Amino acid sequence: MDEIPKFVKMLSRDACRSNILDVPRVFTKKYGHRIPTTIKIVLRTGYTLWLDYDKKKSQFFGIKELFSDFSVTGGQLLVFTYSDGFMFDLCIIGVDGGEIQYPPIVHKLQDCSPQNVSIREIGWSFIRGITTGPKVVDEVELPTSFVEHLGRYIPADLEISVSCGVKILGGYNRKEKKINGLSSLCNMVGYRHLNSFNVLLLTYYGREKFTVSAFDSAMVEIFVKVIPAVHVERFAVLEPSFEIVVQPFHLLRYSYGVDIPSKFSKLSDRWDRLDYITVYEGKRCWKLQVRARRHGNRMCIHDGWIKFRSDMRLAVGDVMKFIWQSESIRNFDVLVLKKVQNAD
Repeated sequence: MDEIPKFVKMLSRDACRSNILDVPRVFTKKYGHRIPTTIKIVLRTGYTLWLDYDKKKSQFFGIKELFSDFSVTGGQLLVFTYSDGFMFDLCIIGVDGGEIQYPPIVHKLQDCSPQNVSIREIGWSFIRGITTGPKVVDEVELPTSFVEHLGRYIPADLEISVSCGVKILGGYNRKEKKINGLSSLCNMVGYRHLNSFNVLLLTYYGREKFTVSAFDSAMVEIFVKVIPAVHVERFAVLEPSFEIVVQPFHLLRYSYGVDIPSKFSKLSDRWDRLDYITVYEGKRCWKLQVRARRHGNRMCIHDGWIKFRSDMRLAVGDVMKFIWQSESIRNFDVLVLKKVQNAD
């Protein structure tokens, strides 16, 4: 996976009055050769501003206009993501650690209207500093502004993507407004706990999806690389798959639904109560309806099952293995292990 580097800049009151922004020298040293001397920053609303980049001084010039347009104040943070070429994506984090509500504006030289912010496409972020000391940190509390904006949409079980492409399982405690399970991030790099990081940036993309980025003391992103010696089970990587053993009642003339075993609920709970999955076998494919039972949360395969079982010539005792395809929880390759018939 290509690195898309980020850095975070905490603003003082004086910095908000300046036309110059200091860029972490670690960032310039590591990535400056890839970046031209004139850059464009783009906010989520489509607001754009051109800046000069002095690599010798490791500074951006011309940013005061943005500070004025968005009433940026001391204590807020800027998160810069270098996407490619001369482009930096920018989000503004409020004093409580949650991303601000942007005014619907564009730069005065832009001849266009502000864009609506799509959570599923570009996400919504918050930052949490990790305190040092004897207390081991394994969870982060969501800022009040973030909870008020999006908290009602966050489910109990989360899928958290890390910069290396690995997905880990996390959870959301609605009562305490905390995300847990982040110790898996430490296991991947051989750290004992989250205290080894300085700052965490979490971005929510709707449903159960989050990404997490870790930053060092220079406020430059640490790119996590999994230690080969660490076995995958140590950090509970999400590998969506499930299996079903064909039972006699699965082959009745009328289908009453094929239950997904409860031991695979970490996957099935990520589907909507009425959802669809696509199943592939070679060049053939089937679209199957999955839905929750009327009285309970158990998910089952419903519409499409009769044709699927007929096409696959399923028999009692066959084992169907549904294996995720292209890291999607709604696309699966199916493998059928036929029951071995007794020679007697």
